Amino acid sequence: MSNQREIRLGFVDLNGDAYPDASKTYLLKSASDISLAGLPYPEHTMEKRLDLTLISLFIEDLPDFTENNEGLLKIDINTRNPQNINDRKEISSAVEFEVKDKSYAPGIDNRGVFRNIIFRDFVNIGLKLVEIDSDLSETYNKLKGIVNGVEGLETLDVLNGIPYLDVATGLVDGIINVFGKNDDDVVWSNLPLLDVEPGPGSAFLRTGIYVAYQVVNESKGQEINHSDLIYRDGKIELKDDMSIPGGISNCLAFSVRLRPYNK
Repeated sequence: MSNQREIRLGFVDLNGDAYPDASKTYLLKSASDISLAGLPYPEHTMEKRLDLTLISLFIEDLPDFTENNEGLLKIDINTRNPQNINDRKEISSAVEFEVKDKSYAPGIDNRGVFRNIIFRDFVNIGLKLVEIDSDLSETYNKLKGIVNGVEGLETLDVLNGIPYLDVATGLVDGIINVFGKNDDDVVWSNLPLLDVEPGPGSAFLRTGIYVAYQVVNESKGQEINHSDLIYRDGKIELKDDMSIPGGISNCLAFSVRLRPYNK
């Protein structure tokens, strides 16, 4: 049985700043906090546009036996026209990384992932974090065989990250099935729903910085809450007065921008 970890979604409180100041420390709040209702969004257009950029990925520990980790971060977005349940759009992006325990993954910082995603009222943002059991550079031919099975992708350089593709879920999941050999290797497999006008307790979709963080850190099994964390210069840290064995957990910071869409 899979042993996937629970994650929570936090939102960085910029305290009125339009953009984060690298010299300042910002608190986190829950992505369902009612105060987010007051943040502006494109409310006078039926369709809206969404951009998503990765800011940083911190790996406290992955379920392996060494401090050297190879992994794959997969991000899905699907949107639906609420008037037509058959009108569904899904795209995926995946980034391979190598990182030591308690370090930020290189190649993630400020990496643009999605641009001009058209939606109406809500989006599902799927987050999958996978620990890879094999050295991708040594098994490139095997991976290339998966890619070559998809028409039009023969020249795709998968080792440098997979650009977002229309309905690419099968391709990326095929890669995960090849290299994530054990059930425990799929660390996250979550699909947070973000809604422009959510129901009580649901997450708000707003322009800003979100932080997906693992509820329990791997090394010490200590529970972490958004109120324990701060955001500073693109990084997630514990508050200065917090002492949690193992430090922060695996966490991902990403930026969302909403804009009006006019046909």
